[in-house]
Amino acid sequence: RLGVTELSALTWLPRLVTALRQTYAAVTIEPEVDLSRNLHERLSEGSLDLIVIPEGLSDPDIASVRLTEVANAWMARPGLVTLSGSLSMHDLANYPVLTEGRRSGSGLFFEKWLKSEGMMLQRTLYTDSLVALVGLTVAGLGISYLPRQCFEPLVTEGKLTIIQTTPALPPVPYAAMYRSDRPSAFVSAVAMLAFEVCDFSRQLQS
Repeated sequence: RLGVTELSALTWLPRLVTALRQTYAAVTIEPEVDLSRNLHERLSEGSLDLIVIPEGLSDPDIASVRLTEVANAWMARPGLVTLSGSLSMHDLANYPVLTEGRRSGSGLFFEKWLKSEGMMLQRTLYTDSLVALVGLTVAGLGISYLPRQCFEPLVTEGKLTIIQTTPALPPVPYAAMYRSDRPSAFVSAVAMLAFEVCDFSRQLQS
């Protein structure tokens, strides 16, 4: 029982499933897609064996294996931002900001980061869905932070543009997590396999 967020499902989950089938042909794979906090809670209660989420939610009974970091960028529909050059946090706060909610690992990560930068958002629209966040951004309803490489094709197609800011967005660290108080060689091996195949740069890898 494997739990992942939308970003993993959109990118390298098919690749991981293929690798698991090749390595463990007799194993039944049951991936589930949900918000980070929900996945973490289900791991803690034992209904999931392994989850892949942004780091940030900690528990002494949960082991964490760092997989990679995901670069993010502020993006918007072309023409929404009329200022030229790199935007300050003050400039950015004048626009509607689209963000993920607190049950999202990325949403929680960037909420903490924005507070550390002293950024007070004037107009904010929250959604718990990454796909919805992308759709709202393409529709021109505001500026949002999005995984840069994964959604680079939308920039190439002219549906989104990257907004340069000072400071730039920090990368989001992702980890595979499992219960350390219930040691399992198989689950540890799956976590290492996830480390080998994880790639957030392209959609629907196989």
